[in-house]
Amino acid sequence: MSGLIMYCWETGGDSQQRMWIVRADGSNNGPFYKETYDEWVTHEVWWGPKKVLFTIWPRNEQMLKKPYGIAYITLQDRALNILSQKKYWHVGGSPDGKWAVGDTFDGELYLINGDTGEAKLLTQGHRPRGATVHPHPSFSPDGASILFCSEKNGNWDLFLVQLKQQVF
Repeated sequence: MSGLIMYCWETGGDSQQRMWIVRADGSNNGPFYKETYDEWVTHEVWWGPKKVLFTIWPRNEQMLKKPYGIAYITLQDRALNILSQKKYWHVGGSPDGKWAVGDTFDGELYLINGDTGEAKLLTQGHRPRGATVHPHPSFSPDGASILFCSEKNGNWDLFLVQLKQQVF
C-alpha cells in the first residue's frame, strides 16, 4: 500500500518489539504486531497488500508450548494467525497470497497452502553439517518458482524450484 512502511528492530538476536509500521509522512508510528516477552518474532515480509508473514521461533522448551511457526497478521485486525506450526526460520509469500514457503535450520523447504496451512516438503539437505548459509526462500514475481540459497554441493549456490507441478 502506497505510503505505508513496515520495518523491524534488528538486534542480531531477539528484540523487545521487532515489527513496526509507519506512514511515509512519519505519522502513526507504532508496533505492527505487539509481541509478548516470551516470543521471538523474526523474518517478516509482506504477503500481498494487506498481510504480513513472519516466523515465531521457539528457542526453548517454554516457547514450544506456545504458538510458533509461520504466522501472519492483517492490517485490519492485527490478530495472530498461525499458518503452519514447525520450527521454521525464514519465510516468503507468493504475490497473490495463496502460498507461503518456509525453511528450517536443517535446510528443508516447505510449501504451505495459504488457505489450509497444509505444508508439503519441497526439498531438503540444503544446510549440511557445518554449513553457514540459510536458504532464505523467496517467490518469483509471478509466483511460479522459489529461489533459495543452498550449501548442498559445498558452495553457496542459488537453486530454483518450479512450482507448476507442486499441487496439494
